[in-house]
Amino acid sequence: MEKKNYMQIPRGNAGKTLIAEVTRLIRLFNSSKRWESVAIHMLQVLLLLILEKPSLKSKNREHVKYLNKRMEWWKHGKIEDGVK
Repeated sequence: MEKKNYMQIPRGNAGKTLIAEVTRLIRLFNSSKRWESVAIHMLQVLLLLILEKPSLKSKNREHVKYLNKRMEWWKHGKIEDGVK
């Protein structure tokens, strides 16, 4: 994972939403035999897709906007519709 292609987790509601989803996936891995084999893989995919910068020189304001949009896509299972 190349560092300059990924944004830092923003503060505020956007960051809290992402952390809540990461926590949910970790809890699924720890507590559910049904989801145990998939949850960590979902977490890896989530972080790679959600935290990718919209452009190389994008600013934090854009990161928050894209993070919110991508989290909505993730919740509705439509992440392939608009990662970029």
